[in-house]
Formats: sequence, C-alpha cells, structure tokens
Amino acid sequence: MNYLNFTPTEWAVLSNAVDSLKIVDIAEKSGLPYNTVQNVIKRLRNKIRIGFVPDYWKMGLVPIAAIFQGKMRIKNVPFYTTTVRKLYGTRTYTLVTGIVPEKYLDDYFSEFPYDPIVEIKALETKYWTPKARLTVFLLKLNIVAPKFGDSEIFKLAVEKTRLEKPSRVKLDKIDVIIVVWKIKYAFIKLAEIARKYHDTYRLNKQLLSYHFKKHVIPLWRQNYIRAYLGLNSVPFRIYLFTGPDAATLAKILVELLHFSTAYIGEDIAAVTAQTPCHMHVDIHKLFSMFDVEIPLGDLIIDPTNLVVNPVDLIKLFHRNDWIYPVKAERREKWKIQQ
Repeated sequence: MNYLNFTPTEWAVLSNAVDSLKIVDIAEKSGLPYNTVQNVIKRLRNKIRIGFVPDYWKMGLVPIAAIFQGKMRIKNVPFYTTTVRKLYGTRTYTLVTGIVPEKYLDDYFSEFPYDPIVEIKALETKYWTPKARLTVFLLKLNIVAPKFGDSEIFKLAVEKTRLEKPSRVKLDKIDVIIVVWKIKYAFIKLAEIARKYHDTYRLNKQLLSYHFKKHVIPLWRQNYIRAYLGLNSVPFRIYLFTGPDAATLAKILVELLHFSTAYIGEDIAAVTAQTPCHMHVDIHKLFSMFDVEIPLGDLIIDPTNLVVNPVDLIKLFHRNDWIYPVKAERREKWKIQQ
C-alpha cells in the first residue's frame, strides 16, 4: 500500500502550520522549540509545499476549472491560466485551471478556440490539510491514513455549505507582491521580499509589515499543505460531480487524505486527488450516499503532459486594478487535435 510517512514531530509541525502565519506561531501551538520547528520545515520543503491561501474573490479573482473535449497543444496560454492538463477517460479531454479577474471572465474564455464542456467558476475552493476531519495520523506506524467514519461524514454532510461571493477589498501593488510570494511559501520573511523589490519599488521591511498586517492578513484563509505519493505508482485523478449534493460531497472529500483541491460551484464541483487503489471501494461507497452524477466517469490526469503556468499577478496588477492585455493573435497559436 501507498502511505505518507512522517515522524510525530513532523506531523505536529505540519498540523499547526495550517493556521499559523509565522514559524514562531507553530512553535507556540505545538510546544516545540523554535529551532526544531525551523529545522523540520527546512527539511520537509523538499517533500511538501506550504503556501498561503488567500480569499481570491476578495482580491477580485475567480478560481476556475474548465474541461475541453479533445487534446489542446498550447504554445501560449491565456493570461491568468495556472495549469493545463491532459485527461484520459472514455475520451480524451483537456483540463484548464486559472485565477481570473471576475470582470474579465468573458475575455478569458473567448481566447480558447471553442467552448468548454464543463466550466466551474468556483464560489468556494477548499483544500486538504493535516487537520482534515477524515484524516488520521497513526502514531505507532508513523503514517497518515484516511478515516471513513460514517458519524463524522454525517456531521460534515449536514453542515451548511455557503456559496456566497464576498465583497472585494481594495488592494495596491505592495499587497499583491506580498500575497504572491506568500502563496509560493507561507513563511517567507518580509525582509526577504523587501530585498527582492528594493531597487524597483523602494520597499523595506517596515512598509511591508504595515501592509501585511493591514491588508494581507484579512485576505488569509489558511495555509495549504501539499504532500504527494509517487506519480509512477499513483496517478492524479479529477472527480467531476453534478447535482444537488455536488458541493456537499466535494466538501467532504477534501477532508480525506489524498484528496487535494475542490472547486465548488452551484450544483457542480471538481475535486483533484491522488487516491491509491485501496481507497477506491470506500470512495465509491461514499459517492453512492449522495445525489450526484459523475458525467465524465473516471478521469486520469496524464503526468507527462502538464503545463504549469506561474501567473505573474504582480505584472498583471496596474494602477490598483487587474489588467487584461488581450492579444488577438494568441487565438491563432492554438493547435487543436480532436
């Protein structure tokens, strides 16, 4: 079987990293020495990723997931695209994810050569964390495991899922710079960010500290923790659900180990996962408990065909607002294989 292995100290650090803004916060919550926490984080950075999760809607950005029929060979992806993945099911599909300014959603989708068959404008995005309620650390074995408990699943099912757009907040360039670097690594020091932009924007630690406390912290939801199994033995999947219980099921799934990110819309949701074979029976039993359809069936993500596009939000934020530099010729650079 495939498992994630951590020492008790590592698990304590990761669990407390979810809702901590600084390494010293992890030390205080876990009761571990600061140097121990710092060393664990440094050691695990080769194995996992820890990043800041902002409320994108408050920033004026919409997390999107779209599925296109057929394969797309893309030379230049539209601005604000984060990933392009080939999917295999009963047919071949292309999955595109992004974070797009709400006011430019129509411009964004118009750049593709044809319309997606699935389009999710996520009113909510949820992420697995070590504090997930359907995940357990087995101390004697030093492994993390999923926990399929009917009582806990029922509690999660009856909790209301609020799909409401929060009001947008005012941002400036300095706020965006901090958020971008915190997304990459949650505990990057403000002094390090200041050094990167001192010559360009004359930033210093004191100025960044003011913006971080005043504007960035109110955007913070949590930190994401990403730990993966070997792709050669366990490929990534995406589960697409439609129906009245789609949001509820997606919310429950990201509480399970090996589920990663849920894009949740109205009566539709998509969840990415790296689920080992030993979980599949229990997962499908869980599916059968809810009023959902799985319209595209089982979808496997091709690990050899992944376009990761680091979105340069700093350059795309100008005069305190998002810009969309449309290029008409970009559309002609798409090569499509049906």
